[in-house]
Amino acid sequence: MTQLILIDPTTKTIEFVERKDKTLKSLYELADCEYFESMRITPSLVLLIDEEAKLRNKQQEQFMIDNQIAILGKGILCRDGNEGDNIDVTDADLEYAKQLFTF
Repeated sequence: MTQLILIDPTTKTIEFVERKDKTLKSLYELADCEYFESMRITPSLVLLIDEEAKLRNKQQEQFMIDNQIAILGKGILCRDGNEGDNIDVTDADLEYAKQLFTF
């Protein structure tokens, strides 16, 4: 299992979650979506966001990146591995996420 960070605007939480396996489906289940768009936050951190949130009227479910960019739906913050796979995020990554993302 891989530890990731879930940004959930519905519950207004930013917390660790466990990915149950390495399938794309397990990421979709964490974010309650079917398609992701990825956004590189740092050289090693990638934010996966629900590509269809706007189409499903999720405007009330949003979070902000650095108080400048509004993101609809849930987000998953991942750490890139050397092979393009996800590796565990760290406590420092969680603290960084809590400073970067707001509701």
